[in-house]
Amino acid sequence: MNKLNMNNSIINDENNNIVVSKDSIFTIINHSLKTLNIEVKSNCKVIINDFRIIDKEETNIEIKTNNQSSLIYNHSFINKNKYELNINTTYKSEESEIILNIHGINDNGSNTTSVNGNMSDKKNNILIENIRLININNGKGIIIPNILVEISKIIASHNATIGTVSEDELSYLMSKGISKSEAKNLILTGFLINLFKDKEFTTKMKEIINWR
Repeated sequence: MNKLNMNNSIINDENNNIVVSKDSIFTIINHSLKTLNIEVKSNCKVIINDFRIIDKEETNIEIKTNNQSSLIYNHSFINKNKYELNINTTYKSEESEIILNIHGINDNGSNTTSVNGNMSDKKNNILIENIRLININNGKGIIIPNILVEISKIIASHNATIGTVSEDELSYLMSKGISKSEAKNLILTGFLINLFKDKEFTTKMKEIINWR
């Protein structure tokens, strides 16, 4: 796969449109992301790995797929203030898939994550939405997972959860002699990084988190 870093000059152009015509992996690590319009051409596979620590931001993402294409968007974040994430999907042809994996921590911040999955009238397409938020230090999160279906021959599902740090996981780690604060940090770090398979990417994430 072609591997590309999406730096500020690429991802912050408000008129940005990216058309991908070969298998690619894009990485975004702690860069502001305002707008991303991406179209995946036929028979292409695209992975986007996106980690950000956010103070105040609105991100709008438009995803379009063509015949037998695939896009996986893995996104984790720490939100310190206000974060609005809006994702819209469009299937231009058949037998394509979009998978959205989002893990967010609202650390005294408020977040709204909205997904509008438009399956249209194209057959044999797949849309999977996995969205999990953890609120700490009076953080707040809202998830709006919409899937619009016009035909029966598709696969569509969404998982959406909002919670806090698991007391059972804390108790288990503390029983191993780990302090409560360290145990909490381990749980939160694991929650953020477990979306990503790229070891280089997760190593950079840990260096940035270190714990905020």
